[in-house]
Amino acid sequence: MSTKFVDAKTMPELYELVEKYKVEVLWSDGDWEASADYWKSKEFLAWLATNSSVSETIVWNDRWGKETRCKHGSFWNCADRYMPNSTMGHYFESCMTLDKHSWGANRRSSAKDYLTTQEVLYKLVQTISRNGNFLVNVGPSADGTINPIMVDRLLEMGNWLTVNGEAVYSTRSWPECSEQGDEVFYTRSVNRTGGDVLYAFLTKWKAAVTLACPKTTASTRVRMVGLKTEIQPTFEQKHGGMTIHLPALTPDIIPCQHVWVLAIEGLQNLDAAFLEA
Repeated sequence: MSTKFVDAKTMPELYELVEKYKVEVLWSDGDWEASADYWKSKEFLAWLATNSSVSETIVWNDRWGKETRCKHGSFWNCADRYMPNSTMGHYFESCMTLDKHSWGANRRSSAKDYLTTQEVLYKLVQTISRNGNFLVNVGPSADGTINPIMVDRLLEMGNWLTVNGEAVYSTRSWPECSEQGDEVFYTRSVNRTGGDVLYAFLTKWKAAVTLACPKTTASTRVRMVGLKTEIQPTFEQKHGGMTIHLPALTPDIIPCQHVWVLAIEGLQNLDAAFLEA
């Protein structure tokens, strides 16, 4: 198979893109058309990782040949709307669409064809709890406008992240217990004073929620992220885990909707060394 297209167009454009714009993420697609040898991916990625001007900072996905998905790359896409069944040992990315069926602007789509804010946030916390990055696709129309339903979902996500961003950005999955059914998901980080923090995402509001994995100590503390009041959750040790009692909150003080986040400090089964890996 002739590689004229690759030699004359694809590779020159990739080298120019990297060096001219100093990109930090390189996302390849169309890999199913041919092998990595045809695309000359090995040579390019070797240069990218060792001799390019962004070799120390750039990351790239796994779509560099029809045989490379879920095998090679700084992070794996594996498939569109990909979601592993459990925490992955390698970073992955779930690339989603707000329209359940289309990657573009579909005039025939109705309101029921779009993910609700609750569904989007559920997929977000499910992804990050399993060691993944969440990529949201928005398909603009021919004139560049974005469907108001998509705008609404993006604004709602932004509002939620404004409140709960500390539990999302610069966090990692928790190998001890990444999730608990479909109602509780976990991430973990380190707070500014150097102590470990476990974040529990609650997808359903309950007066009391029992967490089987966290092991409490005398210094364990619980707070609801974004709750600006002295009224905070209380907890008790139970069956090796803990039962957290949520306060009764009125609409004017509840920090967010759809998914609520508890920050738990002072646990005995958080390994700080993992955060540095």
